[in-house]
Amino acid sequence: MGRLTRQFDWTTTTLGSPDQWPQSLRITLSILLNARFPMFLWWGPDLMQFYNDAYRPSLGENGKHPTALGQKGVECWPEIWPTIKPLIDQVMAGGEATWNENQLVPIYRNGRLDDVYWTFGYSPVLDEAGEVGGVLVVCQETTAVVQKEEANQRLRGLFEQAPVAIATFRGPQFIINFANPTVCELWGRSMEQVLGKPLFEALPEAAGQGFEERLTGVLQTGEPFLGNELPSQIDRDGQRVTVYWNFVYEPLHEYGHITGITVVATDVSEQVAARRTVERSEQNLREADRRKEEFLAMLGHELRNPLAPLHHSLQLLRLTGGKDQTLTPTVDLMTRQVNYLVRMVDDLLDVSRINQGKVELRRERIELRELVAQAVKVVRPLYYDADERELNLTPPGREIAPNQDRPNAIHLNGDATRLTQAITNLLTNAAKYTQPGGHVRVSVERAGEEAVVRVADDGIGLEADQLVSIFEMFVQVNTGLDRPQGGLGLGLTVVKRLVELHGGRVAVQSAGLGQGSEFLVYLPAPAGTFESPQPPGAGTKQAATGRRVLVVDDNKDAATTLSMLLKLSGYEVHTRYGGREAIEAAGSLQPDVVLLDIGMPVLNGYDICRLIREQPWGQSMVLIALTGYGQEDDKRRSREAGFDAHLVKPVGLADLTQLLNTLPPGQTTD
Repeated sequence: MGRLTRQFDWTTTTLGSPDQWPQSLRITLSILLNARFPMFLWWGPDLMQFYNDAYRPSLGENGKHPTALGQKGVECWPEIWPTIKPLIDQVMAGGEATWNENQLVPIYRNGRLDDVYWTFGYSPVLDEAGEVGGVLVVCQETTAVVQKEEANQRLRGLFEQAPVAIATFRGPQFIINFANPTVCELWGRSMEQVLGKPLFEALPEAAGQGFEERLTGVLQTGEPFLGNELPSQIDRDGQRVTVYWNFVYEPLHEYGHITGITVVATDVSEQVAARRTVERSEQNLREADRRKEEFLAMLGHELRNPLAPLHHSLQLLRLTGGKDQTLTPTVDLMTRQVNYLVRMVDDLLDVSRINQGKVELRRERIELRELVAQAVKVVRPLYYDADERELNLTPPGREIAPNQDRPNAIHLNGDATRLTQAITNLLTNAAKYTQPGGHVRVSVERAGEEAVVRVADDGIGLEADQLVSIFEMFVQVNTGLDRPQGGLGLGLTVVKRLVELHGGRVAVQSAGLGQGSEFLVYLPAPAGTFESPQPPGAGTKQAATGRRVLVVDDNKDAATTLSMLLKLSGYEVHTRYGGREAIEAAGSLQPDVVLLDIGMPVLNGYDICRLIREQPWGQSMVLIALTGYGQEDDKRRSREAGFDAHLVKPVGLADLTQLLNTLPPGQTTD
C-alpha cells in the first residue's frame, strides 16, 4: 500500500500534492503504512481515505480495493455511511475517541453485501494548528469470532433445551464447564452445585465406578467411548439409586489439541426395567409351561397308580367271586385307592376355587389347640400304619367336655373345616418327606396378636431357592422318576391360600438338604372371645331307615351301584336314568328323597328340580343334588333351583345315610 499511495495522483483531490501535506498527516501515514495491524484514515473536510496492507483483506476480492484509496468516504461507503458518518462527525467535531466491539457493519465485498463484524476505535488526528484534521480507525474484523460465538450460543441453547443429558469437562480434573438442565436433573444436583467444579468433587459417589478410567482414556487417546446400558450409583434426594445410561464420550478439540470431553447421555433405566420385566415374564411363562408339562406327566402317573390296583382288585374279585379270604384286604385296598383319587380331585378343585375367589369361609369360634390336636389324630395312621415315624404334638391334645375350653386356649374366628384342611396338608406333607424312623414335631403357641402353628421335621430339607417356590402350584422337591412320594404338588399351595384367606401367612425355613424343614402358620388371634354358634345338628329330627329313595343319574353304573348300596342299608330304592322318566317316577312313586344328578342330557338336574317343585306333590319332597359339579356357583344354582342339599361325588355311604336320616324336608345344606 505504500507504493500505491506514492503512485496515486493526489493532485486530482482536494488534498493536493503530497509535498504540501501537513507534517501531522505525513507522520500518521508513515505509522499507518508500516503497521501490521489493520488501520484506516479519513483526512480533511472531504474525508479522503488511506489504509494499509493489513486492512486490505477486509475489503475482499473484487470489492472496494484499490478504488477506496484517495476516495471520499461518502462515495466509498454508501451502504454504511448513515451508520458511520455520525461517529466520524463526533470525532471531527473534537469529541472523544470511540470504541466498538463486535459491531455489525455490513460492507460490499466479494461481489455482494456481506454482514461483517468489527471491533474498532475512531481516534482524532490533530493538525499543526491543533485542530482535528482527520479520523484514524484502528480495527479488526471479528466476523469469524462472532459467528463462532453465535454458533456456540445457538448450540448451547439447543443443548440447554435438549431432552438428553449434555455436559462438557475440561482438563485432566474434568472441570464441569457446561451442564444442561437435563443432566443436572439426572445427577440430582443444581447448576450451581456442579459448574466450575471437578466432576468427582461434584459427584463423589461416581468415583470408583469406572468413569474416571474411561474419561482419561478418551482424553489421552482421542478415541470416543460408547457406553450402552451401563449402570451407575447416583445420590438423589438423599437416596442412592441405580441408573442405567446410554452415553458417548467425545473428545473436545481446540487449537489442534484435546482440551476436554463432551458427554451426551440418556437415562434408559425405565427401558431396562421394562425389558427385564418382559424377560422375567417370558421366563415365567416358560417356567409355567415347563411346570404344566411336568404336572400333566405327574397327573397321568398319579392317576394310573391307583387305577392299576383297582383294576387288579376287580379282576381278583371276579375270579374269586368275593367268597374267599382275599375279599376283606381287596376291598380295603380299593377303598384306599379310591380315597387317594378323591383327594387328588379335591385338591385340584380347591386350587381352582381359591384362584377364582369362590371359596367362602364359614367363620365361627375355634379353639386352635383342639383343632390341631384333631388334625394330628386324623393323620396319625400315615405315620404308623406303614413306615414308622414319630409324630409329637406340644402340648399334647386331650379329650375335653363339649363347650369347655382347654387350658391356655387360643381362640380364632375362622373356618374350622378349612383350617383343619390346611393343618392336615402340612402334616401329610411332613409324613411324605420324612424318612422312616424320623420325627415330626407340632406345636401351637401365641405370639402377641397372632397364633403360630409349627410343623417341624428332620426329613430331606429344602435348598435356599425352594423356600419361596415350594408354595407355588405344581412345585415338588423331587419331580424325577425316583421321587419317593406321589401327589400333584398342590397341598402346600392350598395351605398358603387358605391361611391367607384367614388374614394369615405361611413361611418355611430349612438349613438345607438333609437338614429337615419347619413350616410356620401365622393366624390372627386377637384378644377376646367369639359367640359360639348352636352345635351342629341341634334340633334336627332323626328319621329311621326305610325311606323311599329315587336315584336319578344318566351314568347307569353310578346309579346302579348307589342303588345297591342304599338297598343294602335298608332303603326302598328306585332308579331312573333320564329327566322325563325321573319326573314321571317322582309323581307316581312319591319318594321321600330324590338323589338327582345335575349333568344330564335333554333335561339337566336344575330343570328337573324346578319342574318337580312346581307340582303340589313336589313342594315338600327332599331333593338332593348328587353331582360332580362342586364349585360355589354350582351350589348357588342348586339352592336357586330348589334343592335341599348339594353333595359332590363321590360321597361316602356313611355320610349319605346320615344325611338321609337327619335331613327333614325343607332344610338346606351344602
